[in-house]
Amino acid sequence: MRLGSRIQQIVRVVQSSARLNHLRTIDRDTQKKLRAVESRIGYRFNEIHYLQAALTHPSTGQSDYERLEFLGDSVLGLAVADNVYRHYPEEHEGGLTHLKNGQVSNMNLAKIAKDNQLIDHMIYQRRAFPQGFDKQEKIHADVIEAIIGAVFVDGQYEAAYRVILELGLIVPVNEERKRSKSVAKASKGKTAKPKTAKVAKPKRQPKHPKVELQEIVQKQSKETPRYKVVSKPKVPHIGNWTVECRVPLLKDVHTRATGTQIREAEKKCAELMLKELRKNGVLSN
Repeated sequence: MRLGSRIQQIVRVVQSSARLNHLRTIDRDTQKKLRAVESRIGYRFNEIHYLQAALTHPSTGQSDYERLEFLGDSVLGLAVADNVYRHYPEEHEGGLTHLKNGQVSNMNLAKIAKDNQLIDHMIYQRRAFPQGFDKQEKIHADVIEAIIGAVFVDGQYEAAYRVILELGLIVPVNEERKRSKSVAKASKGKTAKPKTAKVAKPKRQPKHPKVELQEIVQKQSKETPRYKVVSKPKVPHIGNWTVECRVPLLKDVHTRATGTQIREAEKKCAELMLKELRKNGVLSN
C-alpha cells in the first residue's frame, strides 16, 4: 500500500471515530434528523456538528446556522453564477444577474427545502413561531444555504457543488446539451426539416423591490432610499421588526411595514414606496 493511500485511510479512521464520539453526545431524535438529512443531500459529514449547527435556528440559544448561511450564500452564488455564465454565452451581464437571482431567490430555495423535506428536520423553539413554522419562507431558504455552507466547511467546494447538484439547484451545462442533442436525434426524420432542440431559457425574475427602488431613486435624484428601524423584537428572533422608508422624490410621504426579519420589513417598505411613486406619477405603471 502506498504511503499516500495509507495516510488517507488513517485520516478516514480518525474522522469516523470523531464523528462517532460526537454522535454519542447527541440525543437520538437529533441523530435521526442528522442522518435523514445526510441521506437527502447525498453527503456524509466527517464533522457532524457542522450539519447540526446548519439545522439549528437561533431561537434555541445553541450554536445556530447564521454563520454557515452567510458562507453557503456565497458558495451557492458562485456555483449558480458559473452555471448561468456557461449556459448563456451570449447573454449580457444584466441578463445573467436576473437569471442568477431567480435561481437563488428565497422562493426557489424554500421550495427546494420543502421538496427535499429538509424543513422537517429543523431544530427550533416552537414558541418562537406561534403562527407555525411551515410559512417561514426566508428561514427555509436560509437552511438550504446553511447546509451548503456546512458541506463546504466539511468537504470543500467539490463536495458542496455535488450537494447543490443533488438538490436540483442547478443543472450542469453538459447535461442540458446532452438533453438537447437527444431531443434533436429523436425528432430526426419525423419532419422534412428537423430543427435542433434548444435549451429553454427561463423567464427573467422581477427585480427585488429594494433594488428596483434604489435604481429609480438614484437615477432621478442621485440619492438613495433611507430605511429607519422604528421598532424591533424585545427578544431576538421572536417578534416583528417595524421599518420606515423615505425617498427624496416624495418628501412628505413615507411607508412603514413589519416583518419577522429586518430584510423582510425593508422589502415590504420598498414595495409600498414603489406603489406610492406610481400613485404620485413619479413612476409609470
